[in-house]
Amino acid sequence: NHGIQYALQNIARKEMEAKGPLQSIFHSDEFKALKSEMQVAAGDPTECLTKNKPKYEKLAEVLVEHFERKQAIGESTRAIVFSQLRESVMGIVSMLSLQNSTLIKPTPFIGQSNKKKDSESNPGQEIVAGMNQAQQQRILQKFNDGGFNVLVCTCVGEEGLDIGDVDLIVNFDILKSAIRSIQRIGRTGRKRNGRVIFLVSEGQE
Repeated sequence: NHGIQYALQNIARKEMEAKGPLQSIFHSDEFKALKSEMQVAAGDPTECLTKNKPKYEKLAEVLVEHFERKQAIGESTRAIVFSQLRESVMGIVSMLSLQNSTLIKPTPFIGQSNKKKDSESNPGQEIVAGMNQAQQQRILQKFNDGGFNVLVCTCVGEEGLDIGDVDLIVNFDILKSAIRSIQRIGRTGRKRNGRVIFLVSEGQE
């Protein structure tokens, strides 16, 4: 769902937490071979954003089509991409930054973090730092002024913020909470017709 790199991060965390019989699984030749194949498939972190993550490919396709269509009719537009994971938010911004920079101008927008809590829940991992209130306000102001046209955010963007007119909402993942889904959808269609897209992985999701 969120790609090979995120799966490898989770495996690394599980390896560090493993105790007793579970350790033997991580030390087995079969597991080492599987992990090695995953690392080869992931390749360079930047390249894997487009090569090994179908959702990233589809997201880029959706956004490029949206902005090209609006540009063709001379209409300004803004979009929000929602993802529950900070790591995915940063990955999405990195991927979109490789697209047409004159067309798509993305920025991350994430909540404030509890560094102690994050460190305890993600031992041995690089932690994506949160944003303080002043940083959030600067980003929102620039987004509302047109300096950025794609806001890539976690749940912090779902409610209670002064976000201007948005024509497109893309949900990178599916929420179990109907209320939160409605809050996301409600970010568009306020003054003119809006569009909401859910990206869903093949299979269980």
